[in-house]
Amino acid sequence: MSSDRATGVRARVLLIAEDATLAHLGRIMVLAKALPPAHYDVQVACSARGAHFLELMQLRHVPIETLDPAYFAARLARGQVVHTEALLERSVADDLALFARERPDVVVGDFRISLGISAACAHVPYVAIQNAHWCEQSLLPFPLPSHPWVNRLGLPLTRMVFRYALPLGLNGYLRPFNRVRQKHGLAPLPSLRAMYTQADRTLYADMPSLSPVAQLPLGHSYIGPIIWEPPVALPEFWETLPTAAPLVFVNIGSSGDPRLLQEVLKAVVDLPVTVALATAGKAVPTPLPANVFAASYLPGKALSTRATLLVTNGGSATGYMALAAGRPQIAVPSNMDQYFFSHAIERAGLGKLLRADGVTAQALRAALEELVHTPAYHQRAAEAARAIAATDAGARATEVVAELLNGQA
Repeated sequence: MSSDRATGVRARVLLIAEDATLAHLGRIMVLAKALPPAHYDVQVACSARGAHFLELMQLRHVPIETLDPAYFAARLARGQVVHTEALLERSVADDLALFARERPDVVVGDFRISLGISAACAHVPYVAIQNAHWCEQSLLPFPLPSHPWVNRLGLPLTRMVFRYALPLGLNGYLRPFNRVRQKHGLAPLPSLRAMYTQADRTLYADMPSLSPVAQLPLGHSYIGPIIWEPPVALPEFWETLPTAAPLVFVNIGSSGDPRLLQEVLKAVVDLPVTVALATAGKAVPTPLPANVFAASYLPGKALSTRATLLVTNGGSATGYMALAAGRPQIAVPSNMDQYFFSHAIERAGLGKLLRADGVTAQALRAALEELVHTPAYHQRAAEAARAIAATDAGARATEVVAELLNGQA
Protein backbone atom coordinates (compact mmCIF):
# COMPACT_ATOMS: atom_id res chain seq x y z
CA MET A 1 0.00 0.00 0.00
CA SER A 2 2.35 2.67 -1.21
CA SER A 3 2.05 5.82 -3.26
CA ASP A 4 4.05 6.63 -6.40
CA ARG A 5 4.60 10.33 -5.79
CA ALA A 6 7.07 10.60 -8.69
CA THR A 7 4.40 9.74 -11.28
CA GLY A 8 1.94 12.24 -9.83
CA VAL A 9 -0.35 9.63 -8.26
CA ARG A 10 -2.01 11.15 -5.20
CA ALA A 11 -1.44 9.36 -1.92
CA ARG A 12 -4.59 7.88 -0.43
CA VAL A 13 -5.22 9.09 3.10
CA LEU A 14 -8.06 7.43 5.00
CA LEU A 15 -9.20 9.28 8.11
CA ILE A 16 -11.41 7.31 10.51
CA ALA A 17 -13.50 8.85 13.29
CA GLU A 18 -15.03 6.77 16.07
CA ASP A 19 -17.89 9.24 16.12
CA ALA A 20 -19.68 8.15 19.29
CA THR A 21 -19.34 11.86 20.06
CA LEU A 22 -19.23 14.65 17.50
CA ALA A 23 -15.88 15.96 18.79
CA HIS A 24 -13.94 13.03 17.31
CA LEU A 25 -15.54 13.51 13.90
CA GLY A 26 -14.99 17.28 14.09
CA ARG A 27 -11.27 16.90 14.66
CA ILE A 28 -10.94 14.41 11.80
CA MET A 29 -12.84 16.70 9.41
CA VAL A 30 -10.56 19.64 10.19
CA LEU A 31 -7.48 17.53 9.47
CA ALA A 32 -9.06 16.13 6.29
CA LYS A 33 -9.67 19.66 4.97
CA ALA A 34 -6.07 20.62 5.78
CA LEU A 35 -4.62 17.96 3.44
CA PRO A 36 -3.95 19.59 0.03
CA PRO A 37 -6.21 17.87 -2.55
CA ALA A 38 -3.53 18.27 -5.22
CA HIS A 39 -1.34 15.81 -3.31
CA TYR A 40 -3.78 13.62 -1.38
CA ASP A 41 -6.85 11.55 -2.20
CA VAL A 42 -8.75 12.07 1.06
CA GLN A 43 -11.55 9.88 2.41
CA VAL A 44 -13.30 10.09 5.78
CA ALA A 45 -14.78 6.95 7.34
CA CYS A 46 -17.45 7.32 10.00
CA SER A 47 -21.00 6.21 10.72
CA ALA A 48 -24.05 7.25 8.74
CA ARG A 49 -24.72 9.77 11.53
CA GLY A 50 -21.78 11.86 10.41
CA ALA A 51 -22.48 11.76 6.67
CA HIS A 52 -24.48 15.01 6.79
CA PHE A 53 -21.56 16.94 8.29
CA LEU A 54 -19.15 15.49 5.73
CA GLU A 55 -21.46 16.59 2.94
CA LEU A 56 -21.60 20.11 4.35
CA MET A 57 -17.81 20.21 4.47
CA GLN A 58 -17.49 18.67 0.99
CA LEU A 59 -15.63 15.59 2.17
CA ARG A 60 -15.99 12.09 0.73
CA HIS A 61 -17.77 9.72 3.13
CA VAL A 62 -16.84 6.07 3.51
CA PRO A 63 -19.33 4.25 5.75
CA ILE A 64 -18.12 2.17 8.67
CA GLU A 65 -19.85 0.94 11.80
CA THR A 66 -18.83 2.87 14.92
CA LEU A 67 -19.82 2.95 18.58
CA ASP A 68 -23.48 3.75 19.09
CA PRO A 69 -23.70 7.04 21.07
CA ALA A 70 -26.38 5.70 23.43
CA TYR A 71 -24.37 2.54 24.13
CA PHE A 72 -21.21 4.60 24.65
CA ALA A 73 -22.88 7.04 27.05
CA ALA A 74 -24.64 4.30 29.02
CA ARG A 75 -21.48 2.21 29.49
CA LEU A 76 -19.50 5.24 30.63
CA ALA A 77 -22.26 6.30 33.02
CA ARG A 78 -22.25 2.86 34.65
CA GLY A 79 -18.45 2.62 34.75
CA GLN A 80 -18.46 -0.38 32.41
CA VAL A 81 -15.91 -1.42 29.80
CA VAL A 82 -16.84 0.16 26.47
CA HIS A 83 -14.62 -1.83 24.09
CA THR A 84 -15.52 -5.43 24.83
CA GLU A 85 -13.61 -8.26 23.17
CA ALA A 86 -16.48 -9.03 20.80
CA LEU A 87 -16.88 -5.38 19.83
CA LEU A 88 -13.15 -5.02 19.19
CA GLU A 89 -13.13 -8.17 17.05
CA ARG A 90 -15.92 -6.71 14.89
CA SER A 91 -14.17 -3.36 14.63
CA VAL A 92 -10.86 -4.94 13.61
CA ALA A 93 -12.64 -7.02 10.96
CA ASP A 94 -14.43 -3.91 9.66
CA ASP A 95 -11.14 -2.00 9.55
CA LEU A 96 -9.37 -4.77 7.61
CA ALA A 97 -12.24 -5.03 5.12
CA LEU A 98 -12.13 -1.25 4.66
CA PHE A 99 -8.36 -1.31 4.06
CA ALA A 100 -8.78 -4.07 1.47
CA ARG A 101 -11.38 -2.02 -0.42
CA GLU A 102 -9.83 1.44 -0.20
CA ARG A 103 -6.10 0.53 -0.12
CA PRO A 104 -4.95 3.56 1.90
CA ASP A 105 -1.32 4.65 2.02
CA VAL A 106 -1.81 6.19 5.47
CA VAL A 107 -4.58 5.90 8.06
CA VAL A 108 -5.38 8.69 10.53
CA GLY A 109 -7.69 7.74 13.40
CA ASP A 110 -9.43 9.59 16.19
CA PHE A 111 -10.56 7.36 19.08
CA ARG A 112 -10.77 4.32 16.78
CA ILE A 113 -9.13 1.97 19.29
CA SER A 114 -9.21 -1.02 16.94
CA LEU A 115 -6.69 0.69 14.64
CA GLY A 116 -4.03 -0.16 17.22
CA ILE A 117 -4.52 -3.75 16.00
CA SER A 118 -5.84 -3.59 12.45
CA ALA A 119 -3.29 -1.11 11.06
CA ALA A 120 -0.42 -3.26 12.34
CA CYS A 121 -1.98 -6.40 10.85
CA ALA A 122 -2.43 -4.70 7.46
CA HIS A 123 0.99 -2.99 7.61
CA VAL A 124 -0.61 0.42 7.03
CA PRO A 125 1.14 3.44 8.59
CA TYR A 126 -1.14 4.73 11.33
CA VAL A 127 -1.41 8.20 12.86
CA ALA A 128 -3.40 8.44 16.10
CA ILE A 129 -5.05 11.70 17.16
CA GLN A 130 -5.33 11.87 20.93
CA ASN A 131 -5.24 14.11 23.98
CA ALA A 132 -1.96 14.29 25.87
CA HIS A 133 -3.45 13.13 29.17
CA TRP A 134 -3.39 9.64 27.63
CA CYS A 135 0.37 9.79 27.07
CA GLU A 136 2.33 7.27 29.17
CA GLN A 137 4.46 10.18 30.40
CA SER A 138 1.50 12.42 31.31
CA LEU A 139 1.96 14.41 34.51
CA LEU A 140 -1.80 14.47 35.12
CA PRO A 141 -3.30 11.99 37.62
CA PHE A 142 -6.43 10.04 36.75
CA PRO A 143 -9.49 12.04 37.88
CA LEU A 144 -12.65 10.57 39.33
CA PRO A 145 -15.32 10.66 36.60
CA SER A 146 -19.03 10.80 37.26
CA HIS A 147 -20.07 7.37 38.50
CA PRO A 148 -23.12 5.83 40.22
CA TRP A 149 -20.94 5.33 43.32
CA VAL A 150 -20.79 9.10 43.84
CA ASN A 151 -24.52 9.27 44.47
CA ARG A 152 -24.50 6.11 46.62
CA LEU A 153 -21.38 6.67 48.73
CA GLY A 154 -20.81 10.39 48.50
CA LEU A 155 -17.86 12.11 46.88
CA PRO A 156 -15.21 11.77 49.66
CA LEU A 157 -15.74 8.02 50.15
CA THR A 158 -15.95 7.39 46.40
CA ARG A 159 -12.60 9.15 45.95
CA MET A 160 -11.04 6.76 48.50
CA VAL A 161 -12.54 3.70 46.80
CA PHE A 162 -11.53 4.99 43.38
CA ARG A 163 -7.90 5.37 44.46
CA TYR A 164 -7.68 1.67 45.36
CA ALA A 165 -9.96 0.37 42.59
CA LEU A 166 -8.29 2.33 39.78
CA PRO A 167 -5.58 -0.23 38.83
CA LEU A 168 -8.19 -3.01 38.67
CA GLY A 169 -10.50 -0.82 36.61
CA LEU A 170 -7.77 0.17 34.15
CA ASN A 171 -6.79 -3.47 33.67
CA GLY A 172 -10.43 -4.27 32.99
CA TYR A 173 -10.41 -1.83 30.06
CA LEU A 174 -7.04 -3.06 28.77
CA ARG A 175 -7.61 -6.82 29.02
CA PRO A 176 -10.05 -7.23 26.06
CA PHE A 177 -7.78 -5.15 23.85
CA ASN A 178 -4.72 -7.26 24.64
CA ARG A 179 -6.64 -10.50 24.11
CA VAL A 180 -7.59 -9.36 20.60
CA ARG A 181 -4.02 -8.18 19.91
CA GLN A 182 -2.66 -11.59 20.89
CA LYS A 183 -5.23 -13.36 18.68
CA HIS A 184 -3.76 -11.39 15.77
CA GLY A 185 -0.19 -12.23 16.71
CA LEU A 186 0.65 -8.88 18.29
CA ALA A 187 2.38 -8.33 21.62
CA PRO A 188 0.19 -7.08 24.51
CA LEU A 189 0.50 -3.45 25.61
CA PRO A 190 1.45 -2.54 29.20
CA SER A 191 -1.24 0.01 30.09
CA LEU A 192 -4.49 1.71 29.16
CA ARG A 193 -2.56 4.84 28.22
CA ALA A 194 -0.45 2.78 25.81
CA MET A 195 -3.63 1.32 24.32
CA TYR A 196 -5.00 4.79 23.54
CA THR A 197 -1.76 6.13 22.07
CA GLN A 198 -0.15 3.13 20.30
CA ALA A 199 0.53 4.11 16.66
CA ASP A 200 3.35 4.81 14.20
CA ARG A 201 2.90 8.49 15.02
CA THR A 202 0.78 9.91 17.84
CA LEU A 203 -0.38 13.54 17.67
CA TYR A 204 -1.72 15.37 20.70
CA ALA A 205 -4.40 17.97 19.99
CA ASP A 206 -3.48 19.93 23.11
CA MET A 207 -1.43 22.76 24.53
CA PRO A 208 1.53 21.49 26.60
CA SER A 209 0.78 24.10 29.26
CA LEU A 210 -2.62 22.52 29.94
CA SER A 211 -1.75 18.86 29.43
CA PRO A 212 1.97 18.43 30.22
CA VAL A 213 4.05 15.29 29.89
CA ALA A 214 7.37 14.49 31.54
CA GLN A 215 8.98 13.58 28.21
CA LEU A 216 7.39 12.91 24.85
CA PRO A 217 7.99 9.34 23.64
CA LEU A 218 9.61 8.86 20.25
CA GLY A 219 7.06 9.51 17.50
CA HIS A 220 4.73 11.52 19.75
CA SER A 221 4.24 15.27 19.33
CA TYR A 222 1.90 18.13 20.16
CA ILE A 223 0.10 19.73 17.23
CA GLY A 224 -2.09 22.17 19.17
CA PRO A 225 -5.87 22.32 19.51
CA ILE A 226 -8.10 21.34 16.60
CA ILE A 227 -10.90 23.91 16.49
CA TRP A 228 -14.06 22.77 14.73
CA GLU A 229 -17.60 24.09 14.56
CA PRO A 230 -20.72 22.76 12.82
CA PRO A 231 -20.90 24.32 9.34
CA VAL A 232 -24.22 26.04 9.98
CA ALA A 233 -25.44 29.55 9.25
CA LEU A 234 -25.87 32.24 11.87
CA PRO A 235 -29.17 31.73 13.71
CA GLU A 236 -32.22 33.87 13.04
CA PHE A 237 -31.85 35.45 16.46
CA TRP A 238 -28.26 36.62 15.78
CA GLU A 239 -29.20 40.21 14.92
CA THR A 240 -31.72 40.49 17.74
CA LEU A 241 -29.54 39.22 20.60
CA PRO A 242 -29.59 41.88 23.34
CA THR A 243 -26.24 43.61 23.79
CA ALA A 244 -26.75 45.33 27.13
CA ALA A 245 -26.14 42.19 29.23
CA PRO A 246 -23.23 39.71 29.14
CA LEU A 247 -23.75 36.89 26.62
CA VAL A 248 -23.30 33.32 27.91
CA PHE A 249 -22.82 30.65 25.22
CA VAL A 250 -24.01 27.26 26.52
CA ASN A 251 -22.66 24.40 24.42
CA ILE A 252 -22.70 20.98 26.10
CA GLY A 253 -21.94 19.08 22.90
CA SER A 254 -23.22 15.68 21.83
CA SER A 255 -21.85 14.00 24.98
CA GLY A 256 -23.10 16.50 27.55
CA ASP A 257 -25.66 15.49 30.17
CA PRO A 258 -29.11 16.72 28.98
CA ARG A 259 -30.06 17.37 32.63
CA LEU A 260 -27.56 20.20 32.60
CA LEU A 261 -29.79 22.17 30.23
CA GLN A 262 -32.60 22.33 32.78
CA GLU A 263 -30.22 23.45 35.54
CA VAL A 264 -28.85 26.17 33.26
CA LEU A 265 -32.34 27.46 32.54
CA LYS A 266 -33.16 27.61 36.24
CA ALA A 267 -29.85 29.35 36.98
CA VAL A 268 -30.23 32.15 34.41
CA VAL A 269 -33.96 32.81 34.51
CA ASP A 270 -33.58 36.03 36.54
CA LEU A 271 -29.87 36.78 36.03
CA PRO A 272 -28.89 39.89 34.05
CA VAL A 273 -27.39 37.81 31.22
CA THR A 274 -28.37 36.71 27.73
CA VAL A 275 -27.93 33.02 26.88
CA ALA A 276 -27.32 31.42 23.48
CA LEU A 277 -27.93 27.69 23.86
CA ALA A 278 -26.78 24.93 21.46
CA THR A 279 -28.30 21.53 22.22
CA ALA A 280 -26.21 19.45 19.72
CA GLY A 281 -29.26 17.67 18.38
CA LYS A 282 -31.01 17.23 21.73
CA ALA A 283 -34.54 18.56 22.13
CA VAL A 284 -34.69 22.28 22.86
CA PRO A 285 -36.15 22.68 26.36
CA THR A 286 -39.49 24.45 26.62
CA PRO A 287 -40.61 26.88 27.72
CA LEU A 288 -37.50 29.02 27.40
CA PRO A 289 -36.91 32.02 29.68
CA ALA A 290 -37.11 35.36 27.88
CA ASN A 291 -33.33 35.80 28.07
CA VAL A 292 -32.51 32.43 26.44
CA PHE A 293 -32.17 31.85 22.68
CA ALA A 294 -31.74 28.25 21.54
CA ALA A 295 -31.00 26.17 18.45
CA SER A 296 -29.90 22.61 17.78
CA TYR A 297 -26.52 23.69 16.35
CA LEU A 298 -24.84 27.09 16.39
CA PRO A 299 -21.68 28.46 14.72
CA GLY A 300 -19.38 28.03 17.70
CA LYS A 301 -16.54 30.34 16.69
CA ALA A 302 -18.83 33.31 16.08
CA LEU A 303 -20.78 32.69 19.31
CA SER A 304 -17.61 32.18 21.35
CA THR A 305 -16.11 35.42 20.05
CA ARG A 306 -19.27 37.36 20.85
CA ALA A 307 -19.84 35.73 24.25
CA THR A 308 -18.49 36.86 27.61
CA LEU A 309 -18.02 33.24 28.75
CA LEU A 310 -19.06 29.68 27.90
CA VAL A 311 -20.71 26.80 29.72
CA THR A 312 -19.35 23.52 28.29
CA ASN A 313 -19.35 19.78 28.93
CA GLY A 314 -15.72 20.03 29.97
CA GLY A 315 -14.39 18.38 26.82
CA SER A 316 -11.37 19.72 25.01
CA ALA A 317 -13.20 20.38 21.71
CA THR A 318 -15.56 23.06 23.03
CA GLY A 319 -13.11 24.04 25.75
CA TYR A 320 -10.37 24.93 23.30
CA MET A 321 -12.90 26.78 21.14
CA ALA A 322 -13.66 28.98 24.15
CA LEU A 323 -9.96 29.57 24.82
CA ALA A 324 -9.22 30.28 21.14
CA ALA A 325 -11.73 33.12 21.44
CA GLY A 326 -10.16 34.27 24.71
CA ARG A 327 -13.15 33.34 26.82
CA PRO A 328 -13.24 31.65 30.24
CA GLN A 329 -15.61 28.77 30.83
CA ILE A 330 -17.68 26.83 33.31
CA ALA A 331 -16.92 23.17 32.64
CA VAL A 332 -19.46 20.52 33.68
CA PRO A 333 -17.77 17.18 32.89
CA SER A 334 -19.05 13.63 33.25
CA ASN A 335 -16.59 11.23 31.56
CA MET A 336 -12.88 10.87 32.29
CA ASP A 337 -11.66 12.72 29.18
CA GLN A 338 -13.79 15.69 30.18
CA TYR A 339 -12.60 15.61 33.79
CA PHE A 340 -8.96 15.57 32.66
CA PHE A 341 -9.47 18.74 30.62
CA SER A 342 -11.76 20.45 33.13
CA HIS A 343 -9.28 20.01 35.97
CA ALA A 344 -6.60 21.51 33.72
CA ILE A 345 -8.82 24.51 33.00
CA GLU A 346 -9.50 25.11 36.68
CA ARG A 347 -5.84 24.66 37.69
CA ALA A 348 -4.81 27.24 35.08
CA GLY A 349 -7.37 29.77 36.33
CA LEU A 350 -9.25 29.69 33.02
CA GLY A 351 -12.61 28.71 34.47
CA LYS A 352 -14.56 26.72 37.03
CA LEU A 353 -15.28 23.00 37.26
CA LEU A 354 -18.71 21.79 38.43
CA ARG A 355 -19.22 18.03 38.56
CA ALA A 356 -22.09 16.79 36.38
CA ASP A 357 -23.14 14.31 39.07
CA GLY A 358 -23.80 17.12 41.53
CA VAL A 359 -24.38 20.28 39.52
CA THR A 360 -27.23 22.52 40.65
CA ALA A 361 -28.77 25.73 39.40
CA GLN A 362 -27.47 27.47 42.52
CA ALA A 363 -23.87 26.36 41.84
CA LEU A 364 -24.15 27.38 38.20
CA ARG A 365 -25.50 30.76 39.16
CA ALA A 366 -22.65 31.40 41.60
CA ALA A 367 -20.05 30.34 39.02
CA LEU A 368 -21.61 32.54 36.33
CA GLU A 369 -21.56 35.57 38.59
CA GLU A 370 -17.94 34.90 39.61
CA LEU A 371 -16.67 34.54 36.05
CA VAL A 372 -18.58 37.56 34.74
CA HIS A 373 -17.21 39.84 37.46
CA THR A 374 -13.62 38.55 37.86
CA PRO A 375 -11.25 40.15 35.31
CA ALA A 376 -8.40 37.70 36.01
CA TYR A 377 -10.28 34.84 34.31
CA HIS A 378 -10.68 36.92 31.15
CA GLN A 379 -7.07 38.09 31.18
CA ARG A 380 -5.74 34.53 31.43
CA ALA A 381 -8.13 33.35 28.70
CA ALA A 382 -6.87 36.13 26.42
CA GLU A 383 -3.29 34.93 27.02
CA ALA A 384 -4.35 31.38 26.12
CA ALA A 385 -5.94 32.67 22.90
CA ARG A 386 -2.63 34.23 21.84
CA ALA A 387 -0.81 30.95 22.47
CA ILE A 388 -3.39 28.92 20.51
CA ALA A 389 -3.23 31.38 17.59
CA ALA A 390 0.45 30.48 17.19
CA THR A 391 -0.41 26.81 16.50
CA ASP A 392 -1.63 25.15 13.30
CA ALA A 393 -2.77 21.58 13.96
CA GLY A 394 -3.78 20.93 10.36
CA ALA A 395 -0.42 21.99 8.96
CA ARG A 396 1.52 19.93 11.50
CA ALA A 397 -0.61 16.82 10.88
CA THR A 398 -0.07 17.23 7.13
CA GLU A 399 3.70 17.32 7.72
CA VAL A 400 3.50 14.06 9.68
CA VAL A 401 1.51 12.35 6.91
CA ALA A 402 4.13 13.48 4.38
CA GLU A 403 6.93 12.15 6.61
CA LEU A 404 5.29 8.74 6.83
CA LEU A 405 4.79 8.58 3.08
CA ASN A 406 8.43 9.46 2.57
CA GLY A 407 9.49 6.67 4.92
CA GLN A 408 10.64 8.92 7.74
CA ALA A 409 10.31 7.70 11.33
